[in-house]
Amino acid sequence: MKKVLISALANVGFTLQIYGILLLFPLLSSIYFKEFDSSIGFGYALLISLVVGLFLTNFFKKVDLSFESVALMIPLTYIMLGFIGSIPYLFISNILFPNVDYLNIFINSYFESNSGFTTAGLSIITSVDSLPNSFIFYRGITQWLGGISIVSLMILFVNHPGESTKIIGEVAGIEKLKSTYKSTFIQVIKLYLVLTFGFIALLWLVGGINLFDSVNLVFTGISTSGFIPLDNFSSVINPASYFILIALMLVGATSFAIIYSLLGLKIRTSFYEMKFYFGVLISFILLGIIIVTAFDINNIGSVIFHFVSASTTTGFQYYDITNWPHSIIFLLLLLMFFGGMSFSTAGGLKTIRIILTIKSILWTIKKSTLPSGAIIPTKLKGKSISEKDMILVFVILFLGLFSILLGTMIFTLYGYDLSYALFEVTSAFTIAGLSVGITSLTLSPVLKIILVIEMLVGRVEIIPFLILIRILFKK
Repeated sequence: MKKVLISALANVGFTLQIYGILLLFPLLSSIYFKEFDSSIGFGYALLISLVVGLFLTNFFKKVDLSFESVALMIPLTYIMLGFIGSIPYLFISNILFPNVDYLNIFINSYFESNSGFTTAGLSIITSVDSLPNSFIFYRGITQWLGGISIVSLMILFVNHPGESTKIIGEVAGIEKLKSTYKSTFIQVIKLYLVLTFGFIALLWLVGGINLFDSVNLVFTGISTSGFIPLDNFSSVINPASYFILIALMLVGATSFAIIYSLLGLKIRTSFYEMKFYFGVLISFILLGIIIVTAFDINNIGSVIFHFVSASTTTGFQYYDITNWPHSIIFLLLLLMFFGGMSFSTAGGLKTIRIILTIKSILWTIKKSTLPSGAIIPTKLKGKSISEKDMILVFVILFLGLFSILLGTMIFTLYGYDLSYALFEVTSAFTIAGLSVGITSLTLSPVLKIILVIEMLVGRVEIIPFLILIRILFKK
């Protein structure tokens, strides 16, 4: 237990140091905008992040990582990022959470910070327009940082190649773009930066959105998060920006390996997952259009946009989805649960697991009709699937559904409608960020904590989170 914890904490420190360095950008922006209350919060967060990060990396000696170390390290990092990231919120809490007691100020601050780093994008802030510009920028950076699985990628970068890096890569679903994970990290960062700056230019120059909003919308879109940088999102939706934002969301939900291959950067990868993903999305969109047409609702453009937003788990929302029939809301819920592709910034169960679940069901049916000793080979992307992998995907599916249903049950005990509670909890678990209006400043602190846990579990995956609990309570 001690060795596992030491190994995990030693690696957590590196990510905290990176976060501390990135805090220089919102700090400098707060000085530029003369928002000095925000400057103090950013300064404290920067200092604490660097000090804690340096302490962990120097005090705890790094040893070879085991699966338990990795499973402990990833959720611990997100939890610590959430705490340190909440510091800037505390320094402008009078603007964010007026007339709120100290305990609720802390819970609200952690909720927002956690929502950013996990890329869930659910928010209890009533007015984004009232926030300092540097703070809107800061919220965007937390999403951008969380979107690329920076926790896993950073550990892969600083550790020597070996079995430990292989474990991290498998846990995080990272596909090698180069011969080593270290070079893969560099390529992912390069690709992420190119996509970020490319879409900023498109929204600004073609979409007609001002530079500041373009930057923050791209931070949200490319990381498939949900912190929209202005109150009236529909005000920036025009024919050009509509299609650019849809493309932005889809790129964010596409595997880095596929994007890398499509750009002709010398990697061969299967497009099987991509074809399946777009097949499901298009089918759902067509079904949604049929439903709204049957209800004589002239809102096809909004249906397409919000279906893409749900499927990519981005959380861009400019329409009150409670005005739609419950059948549309159910389709959105399913799309959020399915999520985007593996090795992307999207959340949800991930397309590859949906495919694996279907193959596992077919395998089980076929095996039940044959003699007990019969061997039935099953392949995915040209690789054989072991029985262990098929069992694991069912375990993940079951535990994910159990987590959502448990959270939903608690919400209904507080008097919320079952369907809306299910949607909100699913949105948190799948880190999608779409809301039916339940998430708000007036939400019970207990329910905010439930959503925080759902967001954490959804981001770090259910198995590592359960291992974290087992290790922490192990005697």
